Amino acid sequence: MEQEEKLLGSKILGWINCFILGLFFLLLSLSVYIKATPHDVAKVTEMLAARQLAFEITFRQFKIACLYYAFFATIFFVSGLGILLKKEWARRLTVYFALFIVILIFLSVLLVPGLIGQALLQIVYPGVLILYFTNKNVEARFKMIRSAPQQ
Repeated sequence: MEQEEKLLGSKILGWINCFILGLFFLLLSLSVYIKATPHDVAKVTEMLAARQLAFEITFRQFKIACLYYAFFATIFFVSGLGILLKKEWARRLTVYFALFIVILIFLSVLLVPGLIGQALLQIVYPGVLILYFTNKNVEARFKMIRSAPQQ
């Protein structure tokens, strides 16, 4: 029982990964992919121009971006589900995937410096995941749960 209470942070972050960043965004990105029109791409181009990020995207690039979002959402779903099930592999997947996201954000800022404001906000959650799941106490609890005899 005490072990369960100590993993409240894992439950919260696992729930966010699984259901919000995972399932919700997977369904959303697939829905946008299926229903996308060239008019939607024009709206995105206008939004980019309004943020002084003047580059155009094609309809094909837009559809591919939707598939990337669906792929990332799938990883969040799987890692979140694993975290909720207290699996060590899921803790590692979460940390590595969060590091990957931080690297992608850093590269995007290098390529498009105008994204720095958004990047600072987007780096917060992956940073929280990295800090929490690399904490020695959390890491030890996941390893202890993994090695505990099943009843």
